[in-house]
Amino acid sequence: GCVDGWFELHAKFGRLPMKDVLAPAIEYANEGFPVSEIIGAGWRSGKTTFGKYPGFLDTYFPDGKGPETGDIFRNPMLAKTLQTIADGGRDEFYKGDIARKIGDFMQRHGGFLSYDDMAAHTSEWVDPVSTNYRGYDVWELPPNGQGIAALQMLNVLEGFDLKSAGFGSVDYLHWF
Repeated sequence: GCVDGWFELHAKFGRLPMKDVLAPAIEYANEGFPVSEIIGAGWRSGKTTFGKYPGFLDTYFPDGKGPETGDIFRNPMLAKTLQTIADGGRDEFYKGDIARKIGDFMQRHGGFLSYDDMAAHTSEWVDPVSTNYRGYDVWELPPNGQGIAALQMLNVLEGFDLKSAGFGSVDYLHWF
């Protein structure tokens, strides 16, 4: 639902053309970006878990190894997908060639998502949930996402003096 969400938000709040909104992401996918230390480590550790999925290694391990810190990662297939969405709109993703390719791929590999599922997708506006954390209202999406867990964590942390525990201390880490 992400792409539909982008277009729903854009229709309600957007001012720039969607092509302009997506242009920086397309540029980063085409030209690349330097991989950070944490992202690179996580990426490389995911090889065992995700390497069995078709296309994963070709996309994320193009030279047979994960990117190191500072390596420039490019994703031209993502750039092409985003450009297609920028040019053709929301329906290009859910009802066009992209949806057909996703549906066909999923069927070939034992998945359950189909073209018809893609074509029938709609997003819905929901009321957010919130909590007040130390004088700040923090808003999240309600379940079925993980926003409620973030709000619960803030409510638990409210009872602890994080500053006096010291960043990275045993208590600080335990409370988190």
